[in-house]
Amino acid sequence: MAKYRSKKRRRRTREPLNFPVAVELEGSAEAAMPSV
Repeated sequence: MAKYRSKKRRRRTREPLNFPVAVELEGSAEAAMPSV
């Protein structure tokens, strides 16, 4: 988990708050964002 957390921190500065979550949690994107 620490691995994806590090990536999320980095992308957070580049992309919006909704994007990094789906990008970092490609597989868990559904769990993180039920809207998608």
